[in-house]
Amino acid sequence: MAQIETPTSLKRVLATSLVLISLTTFTALIMGTGLSGINKDIKLLNSFLAEAENIQPNFEQSLLMYTDKTKDIIKYLLELRPDSEKELVRFISDIEEVAQDLSLQIDLESIAKSSAFADEEEEKDAIGYNISLYGNIQNLEDFLSQLEALEYFIGIEEISYKNTKYLVDEELEKENLKIRIKLYIKEN
Repeated sequence: MAQIETPTSLKRVLATSLVLISLTTFTALIMGTGLSGINKDIKLLNSFLAEAENIQPNFEQSLLMYTDKTKDIIKYLLELRPDSEKELVRFISDIEEVAQDLSLQIDLESIAKSSAFADEEEEKDAIGYNISLYGNIQNLEDFLSQLEALEYFIGIEEISYKNTKYLVDEELEKENLKIRIKLYIKEN
């Protein structure tokens, strides 16, 4: 029996068709997997968007709650700042009462506003005070805790402490504690 030879043009058509079918199949598989990944991403994004519908109102509500509390805090902090001579005198007398309650003798000295915080431009709204007293570390801690309990906006700038066991007899009579504070006041 004789074999039938297929013409070369038919072979070319079959080879080209086989290559095109292979490429199409390969492309369809790649695109199918890519589309299934995209489909999963779309489902995830839709579920995220469904959950995110509540985010905007919650964010706005949280922002309102935050700003309301911030306004209250700012109002409270402004109330802690004296703005009259009468309130400044009351501050000084409150510090003296704290010292008296703790049986401490203090020397309270106001620092001139211009030289108190000369290197800090933003400190125009503060008055500096130097407080000198004699005592041990426990006296210092008690005094500072009482000072912090006062209803004023006070910043403690510097604390200087000399231990009494290292002082000579003539120095024992003097102050060994020095505290520099600033009292924030309302700007006029």
